[in-house]
Amino acid sequence: MQEAIEATERVIAAAKELKRSLMKYLFTYGPVPVDQADRVELKETEAGLIPSSWAVRVLAELLREPLKNGHSAKEIDSPDGIRTLTLSAVTEDDFGEHNTKITCADPERVRDL
Repeated sequence: MQEAIEATERVIAAAKELKRSLMKYLFTYGPVPVDQADRVELKETEAGLIPSSWAVRVLAELLREPLKNGHSAKEIDSPDGIRTLTLSAVTEDDFGEHNTKITCADPERVRDL
């Protein structure tokens, strides 16, 4: 049993490393095939190397409205609810299903969120 747990942990670690590597590639070269990465002109920015055609922007400039707290609806035991991200998803930078809950929020309360 312990060997199975350790093997599973190694698979999870490898999957996380693959995700990290893929994200680094995407944000360095953009959505191009690996065999075309050497054709992408790069520029150095405070965020690191990025395609020269990309612009670095402050997140606030891209938002339609200022950030605000959301609403933490109560978790329910029903398949009819809405799958909702938990705060852990953001704080742990892990948007897996295990960091969600099924909720039933008042539609008027969350209409503008």
